[in-house]
Amino acid sequence: MGNVKQYEIIEQNDKAVSIKVFNQIREFKVVTNNDIKSMVDKGEDIVLENCYIKDFCYWKVCGYNSSREAEEDNYNKKKPLNNFCARKAFFGGDVDFTYAQFGNGYVDFSNAQFWDGNVYFTQAQFGVNNVDFIGAQFGGAVYFTQAQFSNSNVDFTLTKFGGFVDFIGAEFGDNDVFFFGAEFGDSDVFFFGAQFGDGKVDFSNVQFGNGDVIFSGVSFGRSLILLDNVVIKGRLFLEPASCIETNLCILSCYFLSHASIDITHIKHLFFDGCTNSSVLSINASADYSDEQKSIALFNHSNVGTLNINWGRIKDAVKRFDFSFLNDIKDKPFVLERFSELDNLDELKADEYVMLKENFHNQGRYDWEDEAYVEFKRIDTNLLKFQKGVSGIGKKAKNRIKYPILKILERIGKYGTDPFSVFLTMILSVIFFGGLYSWLPCAEISASIDKIHWWSGLYYSAITFFTIGYGDLSAQNGLTAVLCALEGFLGVFLMSYFSVALVRKILR
Repeated sequence: MGNVKQYEIIEQNDKAVSIKVFNQIREFKVVTNNDIKSMVDKGEDIVLENCYIKDFCYWKVCGYNSSREAEEDNYNKKKPLNNFCARKAFFGGDVDFTYAQFGNGYVDFSNAQFWDGNVYFTQAQFGVNNVDFIGAQFGGAVYFTQAQFSNSNVDFTLTKFGGFVDFIGAEFGDNDVFFFGAEFGDSDVFFFGAQFGDGKVDFSNVQFGNGDVIFSGVSFGRSLILLDNVVIKGRLFLEPASCIETNLCILSCYFLSHASIDITHIKHLFFDGCTNSSVLSINASADYSDEQKSIALFNHSNVGTLNINWGRIKDAVKRFDFSFLNDIKDKPFVLERFSELDNLDELKADEYVMLKENFHNQGRYDWEDEAYVEFKRIDTNLLKFQKGVSGIGKKAKNRIKYPILKILERIGKYGTDPFSVFLTMILSVIFFGGLYSWLPCAEISASIDKIHWWSGLYYSAITFFTIGYGDLSAQNGLTAVLCALEGFLGVFLMSYFSVALVRKILR
């Protein structure tokens, strides 16, 4: 992370130290491992606010002879760190909280600074009160491998990570987890195999560097995963292993490198206002067909490539509406965002246009046609409801256009299905042939008294295709009207068929 700098000790004695960071000099009280050990032995609260601690080591301050001994005693909870407060503390060198037990009191590392060493919370156990790392700064790697956060709120708001970040196998409880405004450096960020409960997981306004961000094998409960206004420079892999009615909201995010999101176990996926300038893959398994699942890709700027299996997720895209807000009604921020999206039909129409263009660029022409048909259906229905239309003339025009477009949809799916148009042509010829043959008042020849069905069919065909040999002709006004209607229908359907067929062939 570019803004992480090494500190400089200006003056130090046994009781105090002056440290210069970011051109600011701060005074800290010096606390040693032995001082902290004394607090632990007496069962006192661990208060390290505005203190300087060099090379902190949990197993040493708890009187263990080795980390192995601390691990063996880990589950006995004989050496808890009660009400641990390291607010605005300064940790120098490596910091080791491996196997630490924080009891059921609060844990406060807000605005603490960890600069030139690595920080280990491997298999640490946190209690039921809040765990705060708000505004903390890490210069080296941070390991929360298999850490257990119980059911406490975990807050990394505005935390700055300078090195590798490891939450592999970490267990978060059912309360909320916040990374709001956190900054990650150019190293990798691993949440592989982490377990989240039923709380909200908030990555709003986060900045990820050029490293990979891995959420593979993650488990989520009945939670809301929120990525809002996030810049993702490196690769993103969001591939949950299991979810229970999980909602994923990705709002105003920028994907600058490859991103892969597996929605097989996601109940509702909502994209709004995102920009993809590389390759964004939204994956789903072959059995992705749950009738309760839905997907939205609203206001999406697809500068790069969107890889999506339309055959698997098209029903979920059609199914989307705002009813899923009932699942997150206790999340006021998200509700406020959705209150701005008051025209679902127009949003979905723009969504299908984006998908149509994306499939066209990929050469997925069948998927392109399906997306185009869905767009036209919505666009046609907007004419019916006259949304946003003013003026008698415009309303009358829309009333005329609506039935015409519905006919075009029914006959040939707006020019995307030449087979349906051809079938309509054949049925039209047969229908008019039946009228000419069996309608008593229809006369197509003056030389014979009775017209056989094959004569009526023949006359219908040459009329429909505007051939007109002249061997048969209309003999009264009604037949002439029928011939005129069939001739017009023939010209129209042949043109419609030609357009649809040529469109298919040329692509």
